[in-house]
Amino acid sequence: MGKKCKYCRSKMNDTATVCGVCKIDSNKTKRDLTKEEKGIWYASINLRVIGALAILGGVLGSIAGLISLVVPAKDGTAPIVVVLTIALSSFFAYFGFSVWKYKQWCYVGGIVLYSVSFVLNLLTANIFSAFFAMVFLVCIAYPTSRKFFYKQL
Repeated sequence: MGKKCKYCRSKMNDTATVCGVCKIDSNKTKRDLTKEEKGIWYASINLRVIGALAILGGVLGSIAGLISLVVPAKDGTAPIVVVLTIALSSFFAYFGFSVWKYKQWCYVGGIVLYSVSFVLNLLTANIFSAFFAMVFLVCIAYPTSRKFFYKQL
């Protein structure tokens, strides 16, 4: 089994000391990192947290949708809305796993996903969720995040 970079958690060759994704030497201590390397490290933490929260939200949304299919709501929600909720929640989980692997499509896909989520939350007056969608959008659209997804570090 290959080792993982201690800064961005991506897979590395057993013989390599410099990560192929973040380009940080894994033998360096956190104290020895340059200002630019610390920025890269913080951006990787942000992306990992966003991925974890997307997975958590996707799984919980899918479970809630499946429960809604089995136990119909009193307000008479149409089954197509529940099916669309399950599909969107599943996509959020898939997006989270892809962010963890720094897939290239996640940059544009994340901007679209969180922009739509932000607008829909504003339209439904869900300010709390709109705030988090905006924060995630800013983290995904950050220039260092773009460099992660396009392997330009």
